[in-house]
Amino acid sequence: MKTLRISLPFLCLLLMNGLLNRLAALTAQNIQDSTSTYYQSIIEIKDVAKTARAFDFFERASKKALENNDYINAAYNLELISLGQFKMGLYYESEATTIEALNLLNQLDNANVKEPKKRLNNQLGMLYRKIKDYNNAMFFYKKALELDTSLIDKIAIITNIANLEADQDHFQNAVNQLLPFYSQAMTVKDSNIKANYFDNLGYYQTMIGDPNGLLNMKMALKIRERLKDLIGLFSSYRHLALYYDSLGNKSKVQDYVGRVKYIADTINSPLYKLEAMKLGLEQYDNLEFKEYIDLSNAIESQRITRENNYAAIKYNINETEKKFKESQLEIEEQKRLSLMYFFSGLTLLLLLVFLYFYLKTKHKKDRLLQVYNTEKRISKKIHDEVANDVYQVMSKLQSDVNNEEDFLDDLEHIYNKTRDISKENESINLDEDFGMVLENLFQDYNNDRVQVLTKNLKTINWSSTSNLKKTALYRVLQELMTNMKKHSKASFVVISFEKIQGGLMVTYTDNGIGCDFKKQSGLKNTENRIQDVNGTITFESEPENGFKAKITL
Repeated sequence: MKTLRISLPFLCLLLMNGLLNRLAALTAQNIQDSTSTYYQSIIEIKDVAKTARAFDFFERASKKALENNDYINAAYNLELISLGQFKMGLYYESEATTIEALNLLNQLDNANVKEPKKRLNNQLGMLYRKIKDYNNAMFFYKKALELDTSLIDKIAIITNIANLEADQDHFQNAVNQLLPFYSQAMTVKDSNIKANYFDNLGYYQTMIGDPNGLLNMKMALKIRERLKDLIGLFSSYRHLALYYDSLGNKSKVQDYVGRVKYIADTINSPLYKLEAMKLGLEQYDNLEFKEYIDLSNAIESQRITRENNYAAIKYNINETEKKFKESQLEIEEQKRLSLMYFFSGLTLLLLLVFLYFYLKTKHKKDRLLQVYNTEKRISKKIHDEVANDVYQVMSKLQSDVNNEEDFLDDLEHIYNKTRDISKENESINLDEDFGMVLENLFQDYNNDRVQVLTKNLKTINWSSTSNLKKTALYRVLQELMTNMKKHSKASFVVISFEKIQGGLMVTYTDNGIGCDFKKQSGLKNTENRIQDVNGTITFESEPENGFKAKITL
């Protein structure tokens, strides 16, 4: 019977793989649960502290998506933050976040961005309405309507346009905007959008004396009570208070004003508290207070008119809120995962120790092999290029001792070859500005017979390029320049540099005699160097028609 033998490293890999797969699944579930929890805390603001933590969570999620070049998800997380800021009355912060999200989507050109763009344009319309910039508000609402919209989205945008009319006391126009969608709105499932439609329609109807207005406002109130929508309830109670105030029903007014104040305290936003206080004080016939309110509104309108750039403030969660303890759900999940993290970490540590010794041994062998190959290559080059020339000089000296000038020229030729071999194999100083290092390399080949020019070299930021890629690029360009000097008979060389998405493109061009690739094997070394750093190099040439190489890193 054969015995199945499994090495310890292989067993460690199997165990590690199983643990990591389980860990990944549990971590993914944890992230999904947190996302759902924080999403609800923004859609329905019931706990302000939890909503603030949601801002921090989605801001980190947006940054993570950007690191992965996932602009759509990054914009979506910013959209959620903007929505929460808007609901809490942080209008300028919400505007800055919304514009940031739109800028990300504007960098993409595909059908997937149409829906989020529609929502963000609608969001900007609501923001500008709140700060009384009605022209911009209408502009962004119409931009949202220009995109293909579902019924529920169209109702939401039409409701917002009607709100603009009402803000300017054009209540009949507002009702005319909303009424054509009445029967369709009745068929929509209960939602914040449906409640907003009927609450606003009802209030605007009461302002023009339509008795159906109260029924629509009460329908919206029931929807919001079922949804437990604090922001929506604030709006419903405020509209009902204003309606009963117009009828002179003081007891009803006091009831709904009290509810408005309770909701404002629960939301705990200064903007809502101020609105609730203003609503309560307006019930008293105090001419000085009403004059104060009118003057305050006029000053605020003038300040908003002077604003040229709304996106000046970026919302930041303060440090104490960032350190706020995680929800009970997250704490319990963390306890459940702690033991698994420990064993996973221990297994990973053992595997890393094994890999360390394995790679150390392999690296030592690779270095010895590299040294051997380098010595062999240099030895061959000295023999082929220098030793043969020395032998020829010696033979010439024996046969013609009087020709001193030719002898000195031959010695200078041998010296230049020796110097070239030394330069080709000397170390590269990567601590200096790499652009200057390349410039110095090209200058070594610039002389009376050959003019070497560079294009855009000084515009390249080399800090993001690894030393391995710099070394490979330097050696390849060095080899191309050496081949040019020896074989091409070129008089003009241009090396251009261009920053491309995700990397760098370098193009070498000369006007030499070119070459036949079928007979040319010396370029194989340049291909190997570039491929070793996950780059590409292509060649274009024909005999008597110059030479071109294009390198992508």
